[in-house]
Amino acid sequence: MRLRTAIRFIVLLIGCASATVVGFILLLMLAPPAFEVLYDRHIQRVRDYQAEQGQFEAQTINLYGWTIQSSLVTILDLEFVDERTGWAVGTNGMILSTSDGGATWSPQESGTTLSLHSASFIDSYTGWIAGDQGLVLATVDGGTAWKSLAAGTSAPLRGIEFTDKFKGWIVDSMGRVLSTSNGGATWTATQVASASFESLDFIDGLRGWAVGSAGTIARTTDGGASWTVESLGRELLFDTSFADADTGWAVGSGGTILGTVDGGGTWVRQHASADTYILDVDFVDGSTGWAVGRDGAVLATTDGGRTWTAQSSGVSTTFLSVDAITAKSAVAVAAGIAGLIIATHDGGATWQVMRGAESLLDLDFIDSSTGWAVGTYGLVLHTQDGGGTYEELPIATDKHLHGVNFIDPANGWVVGEAGTIMRTADGGRSWLPQASGVAETLRGVEFIDSSSGWVVGDSGIVLATSDGGAVWRAGRAGDDTLFGIEFLDATTGWAVGENGSLFTTTDAGNSWAASPSGTYRHLYDLDVIDRDRVWAVGANGTVLHTSNGGQAWAEQTSGTREDLLSVGFANVKRGWAVGRHGTIIRTERGGESWSLEEVGTRHDLHEVHVVDGTTAFAVGNLGLLLGYTGRPDVALGVNLWAIGLIILITFGSIYLWRRYIARPFQRRPAVATTGTWRRGWATENGLAQ
Repeated sequence: MRLRTAIRFIVLLIGCASATVVGFILLLMLAPPAFEVLYDRHIQRVRDYQAEQGQFEAQTINLYGWTIQSSLVTILDLEFVDERTGWAVGTNGMILSTSDGGATWSPQESGTTLSLHSASFIDSYTGWIAGDQGLVLATVDGGTAWKSLAAGTSAPLRGIEFTDKFKGWIVDSMGRVLSTSNGGATWTATQVASASFESLDFIDGLRGWAVGSAGTIARTTDGGASWTVESLGRELLFDTSFADADTGWAVGSGGTILGTVDGGGTWVRQHASADTYILDVDFVDGSTGWAVGRDGAVLATTDGGRTWTAQSSGVSTTFLSVDAITAKSAVAVAAGIAGLIIATHDGGATWQVMRGAESLLDLDFIDSSTGWAVGTYGLVLHTQDGGGTYEELPIATDKHLHGVNFIDPANGWVVGEAGTIMRTADGGRSWLPQASGVAETLRGVEFIDSSSGWVVGDSGIVLATSDGGAVWRAGRAGDDTLFGIEFLDATTGWAVGENGSLFTTTDAGNSWAASPSGTYRHLYDLDVIDRDRVWAVGANGTVLHTSNGGQAWAEQTSGTREDLLSVGFANVKRGWAVGRHGTIIRTERGGESWSLEEVGTRHDLHEVHVVDGTTAFAVGNLGLLLGYTGRPDVALGVNLWAIGLIILITFGSIYLWRRYIARPFQRRPAVATTGTWRRGWATENGLAQ
């Protein structure tokens, strides 16, 4: 009996263990997609809540392991005193100034890293800025020097307005209005409402208005000594603008535009062609004004708001601020990393992108912490904490930089327009130009050590150096533009380009042989795993793979029709490709299958750099920076299903134990009977006595 019981027990344990292993394998295959749906719904609820609270695209949201790293500045407000002179303020203490109508912008030293929300200038020299933690800055020399003023509060300050060198007002997130009559030397706080204020506007030293959450509008006619407050509904009101003592507007959520012609005594809803959030409004007179908001909304009116016309800005991101300078000229700034500034000089018939809207085109990391990113207008960024923060590095060029490559924390190269090549030996703190000898745009750079390097660019140009770039030798691989280059060692390398161009070299680039890619689509990037296995990506979702060093290429099904601009693999199985409109695809099977990953952006992604299987980075338009640190949705799904499986197996095991194993050891209970027992023997006819 004991042997039989032991055998039963061992068989049961083996069966439970086998069921557990099979269950976990099925869960790894099936559970993550199911929980991705639940995770998507959770993220949508987060987005809806953020929208209700007036939080927009600049917020960081972690999706499927990819995080938008919003460590670069976002411009939050614009202030122009004429068509040529203006300032932009934003996160990380950023202050930019322009004296040529926004064609160029120069940074000013603010002395803080706090977010700056609003600026007010009364002329080209005298201005004030309000920011987080009660910060107020003032300048009397156009921003050459900024002085911090004590506002007597630590609350976030939203809007600021001065009417002369002495009188000014600020609204904060606590429903208070701070006023000064001595240029900001001292401030007096007045509790006006229970709602949070977002903005205010004064037309003189007496008459002003403030707007905020819960449809709150407050007005004063005595310089802020007293306020009349009313709530016009549940809308979030973000901004107000008055042309004179009677005529004004307020804008907010749900496409809200309110107008008044009696100084705010009564407000009338004006019809707008957009039902999205309207975040800012500005008028130059009683007739002409602009309003901007989410989804690239730019609205204009020339009849005081009786009719609003949507204007095409060419941008689909959220606009945070607009400054109407004249009846024909206005400037607007979009949300997002690095800030996009656009301007019109023909009443909005056309809008042009202005300097200050840098895009990142390439990046390179030497480990999971230390990396560099380069982009338009000579932009160079550096991070030492895995993308937690980025620092802009000085470089003596305004050319677009298309490629960057570092071999260690000190030595690196960048390449770009007009044959630009520059080298650093101190991590990017200083750069020295190198003579490329060509005028073509250079698009890719690859070094394997401090001496040996290669560069590719337009018209099939290939440059090579064996002395760290002191001398570059020019050659060509075909006539088409080459976008990417990668070397496995000092002799073996590949290059890709237009019209399916794919070249390989085995003699350090002295000669290049065409490899039959099998496609005429543009190829933008490649990643070399070893001497045999290489991936290349390109237009219309093209993914190519070779397992024999390029002798033959096979096209893999990517699952997207978007142009793929970059590819990177952590090992022979796991890799990513990125491209147009925020496209990111991932494979866990060496490209045999690819899955699309949603990352919360529709900006083009130009480059992906994979450090290892759990760390990757990507960059794109408008200074977009992404970081990858694993897949939280998979971990979430596996853990929850695993807990359920363990509970099921536990109760099942208890039942089986009690039913088939433990029962033989139990004493069988006596049969209960009633009546009297009599001694005898059984016979065919009954009980014998």
